[in-house]
Amino acid sequence: MYTSEAERKQRNRQAQAAFRERRNDYIRQLQAENKKLQTDVTALNTELSRRTEALQMASYKCSLLERIIRENGECHCCVPKARLVRTLANH
Repeated sequence: MYTSEAERKQRNRQAQAAFRERRNDYIRQLQAENKKLQTDVTALNTELSRRTEALQMASYKCSLLERIIRENGECHCCVPKARLVRTLANH
């Protein structure tokens, strides 16, 4: 198969070098993917914080509007639908 022991050793060294290069390429690929995913996570966390803040603000505004409506009496959005229809029909 091999013509000499020296050739066999040389082929083994070449095969091992090729393996190390493939492994290093794979590691670099994983590191690049990891960096991209970390960037994506950071962006998603930023967006989540922004949306959470917007939701809190909307919730606060809603509670303020509900309080104003309670303090100033009923409005058409708070009156039960059947009662609203009767009221409108009478006018």
